[in-house]
Amino acid sequence: MRTAVTFLDAVDVSDTYTNGRTLPLRPRWEVFGRLAFSWGPLEIAYEVDVVTQNYLDAANHREVPSRVFHSAELSADLRRWRGPRITLLARNLTNRISQELPVQAEPEDIVIEQPVADVLGFPLPGLTVFLTVRWELPSIGLAPSLSDVP
Repeated sequence: MRTAVTFLDAVDVSDTYTNGRTLPLRPRWEVFGRLAFSWGPLEIAYEVDVVTQNYLDAANHREVPSRVFHSAELSADLRRWRGPRITLLARNLTNRISQELPVQAEPEDIVIEQPVADVLGFPLPGLTVFLTVRWELPSIGLAPSLSDVP
C-alpha cells in the first residue's frame, strides 16, 4: 500500500487586488493511494488520484473543478524465467471526460458541461489503456575493454 497526501495553503499576500486569494495552478489538496496484491509473479493494483479545485488566474475567476480518477493495473514479472515484465494499465476507469458545473445566474441557476481538466486547464483523456512489455536482454560483451584501447 502506498499513500501520498499534499496540502498546500498557497494564498497571495501581495498588496494588490489579488491579496487573500488562492495562488493560481495550486490545488489545496492532492491525494494519491495505491493498493496492490502480489501472488508469485502476478500483481494486481488499484490506484485513486484526487485533486481538489484550483484556479487558472490570480483573480480566482477561472476555476478548474475537483477531479477523481481511478486506475487498475495487472502485471506479470517473468524475469525469473528470463522472460519479460508485462504490464496492462487502465487509467480513468470510469471514462469521465466531462462534468456538470452549476453557474449562478438570475433568475435561475444554469448547469453547464465542462471537460475534466488538469491543473493547467487542459482536457484530460477518457479511458486510456497501456500495454508495456519490458524485456532485459543479457549483455553479450561487445563493448571493448579499457585494455583493448591503444
